[in-house]
Amino acid sequence: MLESYDAAGTRTIKLNTGWQLPHDSNSGRLLPSENGDYFAWLQAGGQSVLVFDSTSNQSTTLELSGRTVDAGWLRLNGAAPPRLAVVTSDSRTVLLDPSNHEQLSGSSAAPPLAVIAYEQVASPVGGLVFLQDRSVEQLQLSEESTLSRIPGRPAAFAKPSSPGVVADKLGFTPAAGPWKSIRTEQGNLTLAHGWLAADEPAVFMLDNQFNQLWHARMPLELPGAWHLTTAWQNPATGQPVWAVVDETNTVHLFRADGRSNDHFRVAERIVGVSLLAEASQLLLRIVTPHETITHALR
Repeated sequence: MLESYDAAGTRTIKLNTGWQLPHDSNSGRLLPSENGDYFAWLQAGGQSVLVFDSTSNQSTTLELSGRTVDAGWLRLNGAAPPRLAVVTSDSRTVLLDPSNHEQLSGSSAAPPLAVIAYEQVASPVGGLVFLQDRSVEQLQLSEESTLSRIPGRPAAFAKPSSPGVVADKLGFTPAAGPWKSIRTEQGNLTLAHGWLAADEPAVFMLDNQFNQLWHARMPLELPGAWHLTTAWQNPATGQPVWAVVDETNTVHLFRADGRSNDHFRVAERIVGVSLLAEASQLLLRIVTPHETITHALR
């Protein structure tokens, strides 16, 4: 069952997916598309993806060749519905079309760790993949394969066609996603996960070209889990804020400018977290197996 709530905590949508899911908070991740028409469930370490179409109330299971590492919904220029890009443990990225189950896939030179939507590229697919060797590569499809939608047509990896659009190499060792971007008037800002050195995990704030603005050290548990992460813009200040939950049920809060970063621990297991705006306030909503708690952030 999927349920949606507004800022006041009132349920607005209730959908019966028919999914049979475990109740472990680290068992997988739920990914809604931008407009909420599609939802994907990725099992941690699994080789399949569950996709639910909320307009037709249809659920589909999509099989993968390797274990799931990260995923994200991407928009195609002039095409609908969106595509779900999944990076897997066998160094592949697969584009899944939830309407006709089309699969377009391609290999990368190094294991892919994270994928995010990035629309400032000269390609029908607005997406970037971050590899273990620090490479930043653009996901590309030919116009022909985008329009004809033939299953099995390869999705080639290539560097961005416009030099300087993004950095060729990240300035840190990346860790697996999810990485979370937010769009601002100055361009996208991305909170990425990675390593300063062995056994020194950190989060890194990246600018529109994925150059590092600042970093913050994190608990050792974080890179080993499919942690929860969310972001929203503070309506009072315009400052983007990220919330990240680690395995110890600690919520880490980060401002885009790197100031006033904070954290606190919750007694119960956290199964969901979201940031949302209500009037001039930024709210943090935490979901545990027994209750939903909402905090106003200052």
